[in-house]
Amino acid sequence: MPDLLDNEPQYRRDINVYNTHITVVIRYGLDDYARSYAQLLKSAYNGKQHIYLDFSSEASAFILGSPESEDSWVYSQIHKLIDATGIPYENFSYYSGNLYNQQSYDGWRLAKNIPNKIAAARHRQQWANIVIAAHLDCSSKYEENRYNIRPQYFTCLNGAPRSHRFKTLLHLWDEGLFPYGIITYVSSNPRTLEILTDMGYSELAAKLPLSVDCYTEYNVIQSHQRNLSPAFYNIYDQTYFDVTTETLYGEGTSSRDSIQMLNMNSWWKELFFTEKTYRSIFYKRPFLLFGSQYQLKYLRRLGFKTFDGIMFDESYDTIENWQERLKAVMLETKRICTTKTLEELHNIMYSTEMQAILEHNYNHLLELGKANELDNFFRNLST
Repeated sequence: MPDLLDNEPQYRRDINVYNTHITVVIRYGLDDYARSYAQLLKSAYNGKQHIYLDFSSEASAFILGSPESEDSWVYSQIHKLIDATGIPYENFSYYSGNLYNQQSYDGWRLAKNIPNKIAAARHRQQWANIVIAAHLDCSSKYEENRYNIRPQYFTCLNGAPRSHRFKTLLHLWDEGLFPYGIITYVSSNPRTLEILTDMGYSELAAKLPLSVDCYTEYNVIQSHQRNLSPAFYNIYDQTYFDVTTETLYGEGTSSRDSIQMLNMNSWWKELFFTEKTYRSIFYKRPFLLFGSQYQLKYLRRLGFKTFDGIMFDESYDTIENWQERLKAVMLETKRICTTKTLEELHNIMYSTEMQAILEHNYNHLLELGKANELDNFFRNLST
């Protein structure tokens, strides 16, 4: 690696130089350090390497803090970075966590009449790698609990408060599902409590923050490590399936300005898998998944199997409107909890068909996670 990189430790972590390629991990606020990155890339480039710009930890349309600006689009910032290097566009590829990355990039270029074009805009499943590398493997709990009827039906863990998770909380309350599951919503924000009270949910407001391990604010949660509290791991001994609220749900972000910008730019599409989905697979858990439309369909395209007709009705995955899709997930949760006894659910959980799916998904995640480790992933692309 060039001496210039050795003198810049914060960049050395994010830029790795090889004979055949260079990987660059980019982060929010790219404009703050794009000039430094451009200088480093010009210094390291040997005229032959392919440069992979990686934002796979996120799938956002925006990379700056002002989504009302056209300059805040992630594709705009990537093009500005490439222009600053003077390196030909065909020597760059951009990877994010968004499975619609290529489609959205092509739509952006067409809508904005952008002549320059990078070699590819693809996705990397970074969170699959993070889960198997940084999380404790709790898959053994499946076999350990084979002869134990668990006392509750589901988990629904909502760490960072977002608009769709707030609505999930209200649905769970309205449908009377709190007694059936372990539900978290880690917020004690006075404004949130005030809104709930004004909406007639004072009893629910009094329960916040909802946490299994004594957190009172989401921003102190440390979830990507192996030594989480015993109370956290215990919830998987107490329940059968997960109701997962993914980070994105097809509306960009929970920011009103971001959603307005996205509504003005219909070419943008997003579908993003994070640790929230992969953790259920790693723990050998069936799950209902609220994310973007066709989230389950694309999970199957990645090689996983889902639970339609075995434990769940997964027709909710096809619903376009996110609020209707969320409602359908909640009603399916209610159907399971009110029509299946815990003994019946236990028998489904340990049926031959369910065991085969959970084992397949677990093994496939191990393979996918290893293949999507950053160095392995881009080295394989370059050979």
